Amino acid sequence: MTQDPRFALQITAESQAGLDAALGEAVERAIGHALAGRSHGVLLTRHGCDSYTVEVTDEVPFGFTQERDHYTRTRSERSPARIGPVALTNSDETGNGVANVQPAARL
Repeated sequence: MTQDPRFALQITAESQAGLDAALGEAVERAIGHALAGRSHGVLLTRHGCDSYTVEVTDEVPFGFTQERDHYTRTRSERSPARIGPVALTNSDETGNGVANVQPAARL
């Protein structure tokens, strides 16, 4: 008897720790399902910052796990992480315009 290859789980979480744990468990379950069927791989798709789908599919070769990212980040999410306020200052004594990033003075 051949196992039905259809297997999909949707994951959403409110915390990073919860998301990591849920994704780990979902991927392990999907791998077990894929191994039993021996004809499909595992696809992990990110739909949002807290929304994923884990599925067994023929889009992925047996024995492989692939990731797909369908999440469009907002402009603020694409910006580098900021540790604190910074100011650009020209600190090159030759005046050639080299800028150094330094902490900005607090008001």
